[in-house]
Amino acid sequence: MSRQSLSWGIPVPDDPGHTIYVWFDALINYLTYGDKENCWPADVHVLGKDNQRFHAIYWPAMLKSAGYELPKTILVHDFISLNGQKVSKSLGNVVLPTELVEKFGVDGVRYYFLRYGPLTNDVDITLEKIAEVYNADLANGLGNLVSRTAKLAETNRVNAGKSDVQKVDKLVSELSAGRRNK
Repeated sequence: MSRQSLSWGIPVPDDPGHTIYVWFDALINYLTYGDKENCWPADVHVLGKDNQRFHAIYWPAMLKSAGYELPKTILVHDFISLNGQKVSKSLGNVVLPTELVEKFGVDGVRYYFLRYGPLTNDVDITLEKIAEVYNADLANGLGNLVSRTAKLAETNRVNAGKSDVQKVDKLVSELSAGRRNK
């Protein structure tokens, strides 16, 4: 829990030669959230690949030693870069998700990250790339398909029937369970 002479640690009271390892202190913040009963254990603990050691080794060890339940799943994603450069507060190149959503809508942003997303690869974003994918795939590709299909249905007087919601829900659950177990 403590280390000798680290300048970036938290000083140990009455022992100026030691500091508390900052990741130990930082991880405890998860348990101080005001609604712990409804939020812990986490269903999915999402983190970047650069923090995997801390969140997948140290944090579970701390939780177990304190008698807490472990997160049910840990999802580690790769990096997101902007214009080929790591996104960083210190570099000042952070793009707020709200700005992307304002420009492309929540589904447009979700689509981009699902298509190119950082779950299996690092992904580089630019506003131009997102706009290109949004227009090519969603507006022109999918949008035109939906528009043509709706027009054909209208022209041929196809009546919309009820979908079998329970079958769809069951299929989604099965697919989701299979994805989580891989």
